[in-house]
Amino acid sequence: MESSSQAVSPLRQRMIEDMRLRKQGPKTQSQRDHRWFEFLLQYRVGP
Repeated sequence: MESSSQAVSPLRQRMIEDMRLRKQGPKTQSQRDHRWFEFLLQYRVGP
């Protein structure tokens, strides 16, 4: 989960909320974040 000192964008907050509603665990959320980051690096686009 995010630390309280880090700002969370509205889009990221919604994504976290959606994953929580789908009962996805923290490990699944972390893996999804990692894959998304790899995708952004591959195509060199911002979130």
